[in-house]
Amino acid sequence: MSNLPHAPGVQIEFDRLNRLRFIPAIEARFDTEVRARRLRSSQITVFAAVIIYDAAIFADWRVMADMAGWLTVLRLLVFTPVALLALWIHPRTTTTRQSDLIIVGCTVVAILLPSAASVFSTSPYVLIYLFGGMITMSYCTLVQRVRFRLAVVVLVAAVAIQIWCLSRRPEIDAASFEFAVSFYLSGASLLLMGSFILERTERHGFLEYLRAEILIEHIERTAHTDMLTGLANRRHFETAFEQRWVEARRSGGPLSLLIVDADHFKRYNDRHGHAVGDLVLQALAGALSSSAHRPSDVVARIGGEEFAILLPETDVEGAACVARRVHEVVAGLSVEVDGGGVGPITVSIGLACGLVRRTPSSKDLFRLADAALYEAKVSGRNRTCRARIDLPSKWSGEPLEPAAAAV
Repeated sequence: MSNLPHAPGVQIEFDRLNRLRFIPAIEARFDTEVRARRLRSSQITVFAAVIIYDAAIFADWRVMADMAGWLTVLRLLVFTPVALLALWIHPRTTTTRQSDLIIVGCTVVAILLPSAASVFSTSPYVLIYLFGGMITMSYCTLVQRVRFRLAVVVLVAAVAIQIWCLSRRPEIDAASFEFAVSFYLSGASLLLMGSFILERTERHGFLEYLRAEILIEHIERTAHTDMLTGLANRRHFETAFEQRWVEARRSGGPLSLLIVDADHFKRYNDRHGHAVGDLVLQALAGALSSSAHRPSDVVARIGGEEFAILLPETDVEGAACVARRVHEVVAGLSVEVDGGGVGPITVSIGLACGLVRRTPSSKDLFRLADAALYEAKVSGRNRTCRARIDLPSKWSGEPLEPAAAAV
């Protein structure tokens, strides 16, 4: 059975895409697929980011020479081990949220370490130096693309750290401080806007992909389904018959086939109209489905009022048991129309069972079941007839002549 959601449910998610949250079933699928894609690229980007971050040591020596030694220790002996540990843990996470939390944690540490060092520096370039924190914020939101809600958390924390560090610098005048604050707030706002658009676009693309999947599945299902009864159609039955035939030939087990025909079906159409005839067929479809419900069983409508039940790994006794169950369920059917019911509904069944290794082809088994169905019809209907298959030890290529026996 398909695990895809229904098309109306997907359309609803399109309508409320701005929430950046799907219903649980779709969210779980989205999280799984997105996380798989991100893991393939995040290892490389995180490793490259660590190298770039450590390469900033050269800028530390140029801009804040008095704290360069401490910054070297912080970058190489504190941040780098933390980042490498995160790089090891990252592919072992089970959800995107866990992965994003690791990225957010590393981002906060990456901003906090040099920002805290700047508080103790005597360099006149501290204001310019702190602007470099925007690079780390941009990496977190635009390269790693953490979810929008976590992007809000990390940017608020990063901006708060930067502003606090600036406030600890008495040499920065009010105008410069206000400019820096407006710079951080404007930059963070733009990054949040970008984060929202990126996640919304990603989710929209996923829904388009999901809708295409549903459409393809619907087309495939329609191509193999009888639209009136919901059973498999003849095309699907023939494909399944060949598949079960190959499986039975490989295993050496029996394969049984029931061909079921509604008795006097033309009377329903003539007396009550085709709409009532359709109701009878739908009722029969339900009865047959309830009588053969193993996953490997195939119930199909193969003609106007003709159905087939394919029973893998089922011998004659098992197939006869299914046939009796069909008669019992059909006998209890009641189709109501204006003025009362349509009367008793009965079926005739032709049963054929054979060992595939001793039967030339699936067509021969079908022909035997069809001949048994004819015998059931001419014998009075509302019964099952079984084809007796008397095969020589080695198939000679001569036609099989069935003799019908009532079950």
